[in-house]
Amino acid sequence: MSAVLRFDRSRAPASDDTDRDRFHDLAFARIVRELGAKPGDEIFDAGCGDCTNALRFTKHGLRVKGVDASLLAIDRARARIARARAERRISVAHGDLRALRVRDGAFRFASCWSVLMHVPEVERALDELARVITKRGRLAIMETTCESLQARTWDRARRLLGRRAPRLERTARGLEEWREEGLLVRGFDPVWLADQLDRRGMALVSRFAGQLTDVEPATPLARAVKKLGDLYFTANAPPRFAHGNVFVFEKR
Repeated sequence: MSAVLRFDRSRAPASDDTDRDRFHDLAFARIVRELGAKPGDEIFDAGCGDCTNALRFTKHGLRVKGVDASLLAIDRARARIARARAERRISVAHGDLRALRVRDGAFRFASCWSVLMHVPEVERALDELARVITKRGRLAIMETTCESLQARTWDRARRLLGRRAPRLERTARGLEEWREEGLLVRGFDPVWLADQLDRRGMALVSRFAGQLTDVEPATPLARAVKKLGDLYFTANAPPRFAHGNVFVFEKR
């Protein structure tokens, strides 16, 4: 069984982390605008985790169909959906992004937030994501990149100071690190990602900065760093320097 199937995709921010929640609320509001989704539309949440992000989509009136490879994440998602009384707006199912049990062109809108970085056979996942999008439909992908300031400074410094990965390799996909628990963490080459989707009939129509960094420095710097990230995002600063990038593709 591959690492992506073992990994618990419950990527929920801490409930009391209002700064982080505010960033994600802003980011998902922009994603909805870039997709062109309207209240009542359905969106496919690929790698939905515990449905924290799905609930953000419902704030904009969207209906969500989520899929995740982790059974634990699905259990947590259903519990979260029930607590939010969102059963009519969100449905979830167990599924592998590399082999989706979904018909061709099933969705006009889809989102994949920080999932592909953990998928070893990522090309198969891209095949599937492109396949399930209808013509003129849009797909938003949020991933970290290997060209960000964090990748070029903080991450490199950690490795020089002795944080060694069992396997660290620069490939055409980007910078791939296999951690001790068997988890793949990939920083994508943005050119490679855009080219791969283009080959699958998906044209890049928008790219913007997500999180400036995911580094969590000790207090009191933590809040200042988060605020700087919020300013970077709201200023629509160049995406290449941000740790996270959002790519929006349209099916030709």
